[in-house]
Amino acid sequence: MNTASAARTTQRVLSAVSDKSSYLSHVRRAFLLRAHPDRFRSHPESFRKVQAAAIGAFQDRISASDFVAYKSNNRNGNGNGNENGRNNDYLQNGGKWKKHDVYLERKDGSIQKHILDLDGSVEIVLKCLTKALKSTGMSMMKEPEPEEPAASASVTNLNHIQNENNDEGFIKPNYPNENDADIGSNNRNRNRNSNGAFGSSSRFDVNTRRGRDLMHFLTNHLDEGEIIKRQASRIDATAAALVARQAYKFQAIDGTGLGWSSASLAKCLLSLTKLNDEHGHSGKFNVSSFYPFRLLLSNDEFHAKVDLYSGTVMLNPNSTQIQWLDTLVSVTEEAKETLEVNRCILQDNQSFVQNALNVSMKNGHSCSSHEYHHFLAEISNSLSNLHDNSDSDRHDSSDSSHNENSNSSELALALGRVVAVVETAQAGRRAIVTKKGQIRISTGMSAKDITKSVQSCLRQVARERVVTENNTRKRIKELITLVRHDLSVSKVSKARYAAVSNEQFIDSLTALLNLEDDTKVTMRDYLVDKSLVVTGSRRTCHLIDDGSIVIPFDWR
Repeated sequence: MNTASAARTTQRVLSAVSDKSSYLSHVRRAFLLRAHPDRFRSHPESFRKVQAAAIGAFQDRISASDFVAYKSNNRNGNGNGNENGRNNDYLQNGGKWKKHDVYLERKDGSIQKHILDLDGSVEIVLKCLTKALKSTGMSMMKEPEPEEPAASASVTNLNHIQNENNDEGFIKPNYPNENDADIGSNNRNRNRNSNGAFGSSSRFDVNTRRGRDLMHFLTNHLDEGEIIKRQASRIDATAAALVARQAYKFQAIDGTGLGWSSASLAKCLLSLTKLNDEHGHSGKFNVSSFYPFRLLLSNDEFHAKVDLYSGTVMLNPNSTQIQWLDTLVSVTEEAKETLEVNRCILQDNQSFVQNALNVSMKNGHSCSSHEYHHFLAEISNSLSNLHDNSDSDRHDSSDSSHNENSNSSELALALGRVVAVVETAQAGRRAIVTKKGQIRISTGMSAKDITKSVQSCLRQVARERVVTENNTRKRIKELITLVRHDLSVSKVSKARYAAVSNEQFIDSLTALLNLEDDTKVTMRDYLVDKSLVVTGSRRTCHLIDDGSIVIPFDWR
């Protein structure tokens, strides 16, 4: 097989691994959210127990060896899911998985009953779940293409997945059965509370390599029971957010800025749903639907709890339910009409400014919605006046100049628009180009200054940086695909709020790919279907709220 053909075959293998893992994660998440007991709070407790039993059996099934082999592109799993007797549902039914009744909620609110048959191959189980989810009106991700037999030695060398799965690598989930909360203790965290090779406090040591040693963290401090617990808490929080959004009919609910754990956020959202159960049907609220407002949970204090420019209703989780109720009652039909008018005005002004400057306007983090609205209104009026003044001069100009300007405008549109980010006046007094190729302007700049800055060499610099950024992202995407294949991880990403440059991220991914084959095989046993998040320096390897493993970019 020539080099080009081997490269194409390798790309197909890597793509298959990525598609399978993404497809399984998509089906799992969709099923858990559709069948979550919190969606059926108005039903009897016995009904919710049926849902909990079905979810528990499903969690057990996807922890079986054949599912793990499916995600890692290794089809040598035994297929029965018997992991050292931990899957009692499998053992108590004579070596077969039990069938469970499960109810799914359709988009119109009606309930459908389905039979959850888990005693089959991975493809059969996934097809059964996909068919049930599609019947509820949900659009599903396309099923991965069937495997092609690997005939190339070069492709085989890329796949270092073990033929036999580790019997100690997968445990019975502790969700939704709370009695199994302590089942996650296994030999992988046997040294968690004892003095290991580096001592009991080495995992927090950032001054040396000890606390940043990924292999040491995986072999001594990784608690898979804790990962499953945190993943379940994340599903609980997502389900609670869906229930609250449906109850109030908000456009969206955002609580990510709180910094709370998923378990705490789920309790907060459930309290919000109970508030609607108590007062929603008694005519306490002035609206039957809060759409198009979105709910923002924040610890910050705001003078206006209802923002009629951004369409945000802000609640402080530390406030009492009476204070929550006062804020929600202040939303009226007149407020919704005012919001629609403000959005129409914003759209008109933003469209005019974007066409006049040939840029895409975007509100920055430091600029409030009220300030952004007034800024665009002022700039729109100023540009309109400048445009009217230039019309009289344009009639006196020659035809050649007119054609030249027209060609320049067409060329500018062909090259695409750069992004102009609007920040508050205190953020700066002149325009600059960021590393991502965005032109950052402030509300304190005049229309002439903004026009001069955008039409200067900043536009060309921004385009060059956009091209560089896109090439870097393409390279990062390729490296992530290779890391997912080599280590069988489900996701690799960069920390959202950490100071990690693209170059540092690439160095970290390259170091993972350059590991010895034996080291990769050992890491793969611990990292199968896990998520990796690369953060900044002077951090230790640890777990975050969604069960992802965080590693510093200088982990090696």
